[in-house]
Amino acid sequence: MTLLIQSRYADALERDSRRQLWIALIPDVLMRLRRRRMHRRAFPGAFVADDADVSRHATIGDGAIVRAKVVIGPSVTVGDCTTFGVSCLLRGAGAIAIGPFCSIGPEVAILSENHVIEGEAIYPLELYRDGANVHYNEFRSAPVTIGGDCWIGQRAMILAGAQIGPGSVVAAGSVVTAGTYPPFAIIGGMPARVIKRRFDAAAIERLLADPWWERPRAKIFGADFDGLHRRPGSADVAD
Repeated sequence: MTLLIQSRYADALERDSRRQLWIALIPDVLMRLRRRRMHRRAFPGAFVADDADVSRHATIGDGAIVRAKVVIGPSVTVGDCTTFGVSCLLRGAGAIAIGPFCSIGPEVAILSENHVIEGEAIYPLELYRDGANVHYNEFRSAPVTIGGDCWIGQRAMILAGAQIGPGSVVAAGSVVTAGTYPPFAIIGGMPARVIKRRFDAAAIERLLADPWWERPRAKIFGADFDGLHRRPGSADVAD
C-alpha cells in the first residue's frame, strides 16, 4: 500500500469527506434554518447571516453585523456595533479581540496563529503519520487586538501578535505583522507600517482621554451624534 493510504491523516480526511457528502444531501434551506436558530440563540443582539459560519463559543456584541460567508472561530470576541463585510476569516488558537464600532471590509483575514519554523522540518510530519499533532505542535499562537473604531480595508491580512490601536485605518490589501501599532494611525503596505497619524498629538491625547466608542449608546446616537462627524477641535457650525 502507498504511504498515503497508510496515513491516519488521510483516513481522517476520508471520514470528513463522507460526512460532507451526507451534509450536502440536506437541502440548503434546512441548513440555513438550523444556522439561523443557532445564531439567534447564541447572539440575540447581533445580526449574523444564515450562511455565515460562526462558532457558538465566540462572543459577538450587541448591534454587530456579520455578513454572508464570514467564518469566526471560538477564540474571537467582537465588540458592540462592529460590522464585517462578506467572506472574512477570523480564526486561530490565540485570542482575537476586536473593539466596538469597527468596520471590517470584505475578505479580511485575521489569524492568531502561525507556523513554527525553527525545526529542521517545517512539514507537519506527526499530523501526517499519526493523524494529530500531540508532541510537535505545528502552530504557535499569539493574540490579536484591534481597538475601537478601527477601519480594516478589503483583503487586508492581520497576523498573530498584531496589536492595533483604536481609531486606526488599515489600507486595503495590507499585511499587518506582529507588533504594536499606535492609536489613530494610518497603516499600510506589505508588510504594513505606520504611514502617518490621523490627527496631531494634542488631538489624539484628548480623544483617548474620552473615547467616544465607550460612551453610553444613547449619547453616541443622541446628543453627540453630529459632533462625532466633525474633525476634533473644530467649532460647532451655527444653525
